[in-house]
Amino acid sequence: MKTLSLVLLSLLLIACSDNEQAVITDVRVIETGRVVYMRECSVCHGLEGAGDGIATPALSTSPRPVYEWIDEYDIGEFKAKLLTDHQPVFTSSNVDNIFFYMNAAHSR
Repeated sequence: MKTLSLVLLSLLLIACSDNEQAVITDVRVIETGRVVYMRECSVCHGLEGAGDGIATPALSTSPRPVYEWIDEYDIGEFKAKLLTDHQPVFTSSNVDNIFFYMNAAHSR
């Protein structure tokens, strides 16, 4: 069942055009994204993705607010950016979950 869910999620992502944001309302996907974001991202990007995490003062450059990335990039671009800039922290699946979590949190 898990494999089928991942296949369906992948097909949904592929079906989205450059001008459309993928929208996921599956609570499990969003919750997984929240957990990964809080564990891996919030220390720099802040609890709400504003770029104001507790580690920000120690960084040479301030992190960009995550919600700006969500507004600017589609899922493919977002994934490419995170997988390039934050290797080896993230898996492709984690990036998808973070994207959908931040998208849901930002659209509230």
